Amino acid sequence: MFPALLLVHGSVFAPATAFISGLTSDASTGEILIQDFANPTFDWDAVTDQVMGGRSTSDLNIENGVAHLTGKCDTLPFRDSPGFVSLRGGQHWSWDGDDKRNETKNNFPDLHHCDGLKVVLKSNVAYAGYHVDIGMRSSHTHGWGYKSQPVSAPTDDFGEINLPFNTFSINTGHHHRHQQTQQDNGATEDNLCSSTNKDACPDTETLCNMKSISILGDGVVGDIDLEIKSIHAFGCNSDHEAAGTCLKKEEGAPSGNTRSMERQKGNWKKNVFWFTMGIVLTVAAAVYVLTQGQTNSRRPCSWSWAVPAGEEVPVVPAPPVSELA
Repeated sequence: MFPALLLVHGSVFAPATAFISGLTSDASTGEILIQDFANPTFDWDAVTDQVMGGRSTSDLNIENGVAHLTGKCDTLPFRDSPGFVSLRGGQHWSWDGDDKRNETKNNFPDLHHCDGLKVVLKSNVAYAGYHVDIGMRSSHTHGWGYKSQPVSAPTDDFGEINLPFNTFSINTGHHHRHQQTQQDNGATEDNLCSSTNKDACPDTETLCNMKSISILGDGVVGDIDLEIKSIHAFGCNSDHEAAGTCLKKEEGAPSGNTRSMERQKGNWKKNVFWFTMGIVLTVAAAVYVLTQGQTNSRRPCSWSWAVPAGEEVPVVPAPPVSELA
């Protein structure tokens, strides 16, 4: 695996100098501004494991140029493992046919010619479960993009954290909790980005438009208190060696990571299949029990009495007619 590069500095970014599709770029430093919370352009919200029955809590406040995420990462009752608390920006689940509006407002810059992400942040508490998630394989999935190695957020003051794209791996850890080879970022050996396993690294399609980014605390129970000022991409230049070329969807752009696409879509389909099968079997069992109960209630009762062998049948004398009158 490529070694993770987590650098903390004491200064913040210099102002960007040029506009590109509502986002800014500084050619002299090779940086592209993704989001400045002094003037946020994406949809941002706080998401916790409560969407899946968890108990984690969160609160988000964006003001004075800072996104402030607080809360607590708690244990998932049905898994007996830590849940998550996240600050999510960009596109999100959309079951109401509102994908076009969602996509238009939350359009990310082309980063396939960049080296990684640079985040200005600080944590007000000691917490070891901070990560960054990027990408969203479709408009109806969450958390199935790529996950960074653990982020060591500075605590004394705001600092810059560098996260090279080759330290992000396919985020399918929630489907592999049972495997012993799971890494700190939730990836298994087969899903870990490395020089010999590039299929597990962020693909060109994702870097051309990440669609979604999340800064989250997960995998570790504890209090969350994180402040973020801005998110940039670094190492961006036109001569950067890229895995492919960005194409529009209508031109049939191929994904640079077909294995991740197939695997993540396959997991989604399997989950839906077993969920549907569970409902069908439950309904079938209920119908069977009700049917059996109705059949038993309509069945006539019958009984017989047999005289033991060797005994006479007792004769009950009829009462006199006068007594019946």
